[in-house]
Amino acid sequence: MNLRRQVSDTLVQRGFERNDRLHRRRLDEMFSFWVDTGPLGGGRTDIAPFVGIRHEEIQRVVTELMGLKPSAWAGTVGANVGYVLGDD
Repeated sequence: MNLRRQVSDTLVQRGFERNDRLHRRRLDEMFSFWVDTGPLGGGRTDIAPFVGIRHEEIQRVVTELMGLKPSAWAGTVGANVGYVLGDD
């Protein structure tokens, strides 16, 4: 088992839903946390996850304005976890 799969399984154990490489945990009706671990299969041993939040109403407006197909798994804002944690 690789590190990405271990992180994914741990997120699921902590209440996240999994959709392939994407993980989502609802906070309330409007907000969710999301984590993208990267591809879970293969021989990759590294991990540089992207994390972020999703706001349902903002996503509805964005998909409408851009003419996109709605997706329950799209994040509103996110970044590589290294940027979120900083250099401290």
